[in-house]
Amino acid sequence: MKKMLFVLILFSIFLFSSCIISNNFSSYHLLALKAIANGTEESARDYSMRLRDLAENSEQNAIAHMISGYGYFLSKEYQNALQAFSLSSDYDNNSASNVGIILTLFMLNQYETLNFYIDELDTVSDDWFMTVNFDKLTKNSIYEICALSNAISKNKFVFDSLKTEVPLEKIQKMEGFFFE
Repeated sequence: MKKMLFVLILFSIFLFSSCIISNNFSSYHLLALKAIANGTEESARDYSMRLRDLAENSEQNAIAHMISGYGYFLSKEYQNALQAFSLSSDYDNNSASNVGIILTLFMLNQYETLNFYIDELDTVSDDWFMTVNFDKLTKNSIYEICALSNAISKNKFVFDSLKTEVPLEKIQKMEGFFFE
């Protein structure tokens, strides 16, 4: 009877401590997203390190590295951001990391490489959004960035393929500026 009670107490402690750890992960994740939304790169990177320490599975590791990527992105360390986003996608292919890769490649002027990730936007839900440095990113705004990168690089074929994803007035402005 005492052994059974002892085992039950140990199991309860283990269960309770795992809940605390996962709650800490969730709490730090929310704090990190707020830091990214407010543009505080130092806090975002600090939270990403804490999240990496708490991560228990591939999904949580992906989140930790995604947060790290946005921290680097905010501080304009684009090569480090690209590495963190890629690592996040390796752990678990997710919308926020794929968008981060596209944004980072755009900032690095790697427009042709960016085109390899456009198809990843098909997996992003239409109502997806993320706030980065007070700017609300949506699936449509990322398509606009992809169209702009192809307009800059004069890649008319890919640009034309994105016309259905970008508002007509923006497409017309890009065409008028880059292709005429």
